[in-house]
Amino acid sequence: LEPRPLALPGRSVKVLTVGCGSYHTMAVTTSGAVFSWGLNNHGQCGLGNVVSPVESPALVINLQGVGVVQVCGGEHHSAARTEAGDVFVWGRGDSGQIGNDKEYLEPTHTPICVDALSGKVTSISTGANHTLAVCGHNALYAWGYGGMCQLGNGDDGGDELTPFRVDRGNRLIL
Repeated sequence: LEPRPLALPGRSVKVLTVGCGSYHTMAVTTSGAVFSWGLNNHGQCGLGNVVSPVESPALVINLQGVGVVQVCGGEHHSAARTEAGDVFVWGRGDSGQIGNDKEYLEPTHTPICVDALSGKVTSISTGANHTLAVCGHNALYAWGYGGMCQLGNGDDGGDELTPFRVDRGNRLIL
């Protein structure tokens, strides 16, 4: 196997950054467009469907014009951060991965803004089934599946449906 260039749809598209999930990949262009491909069985590619696999890079239409600067993926969910500090999440949400105070028993096939963190986020990262965000003044927030204490809330097994501030073991609600 040898590395080879990957062409994104469009003329002279330049990639700013990339992010990977367990089985899917995303690229952000210098213009803020997001392309995704790979496993999409929970809508983690954000294309509005669960057609899987997505064999070549496809434009995530619902993120056009929002100014995405960072992407990352979990096992079956994805997240994007905008220049304005918003976070969008999509894909599997049955353990609170979407972050909007709801268990999504059906996958969300298109990006949804995490309202509680709107305009505040400076960095994001995902684990297999959870997401973390850094907000102004280096405050850390977490949400999603908490079965292995990975959320930092002191609870082995407790899912968090809404971002909460991780504060040295004390749970602070936004």
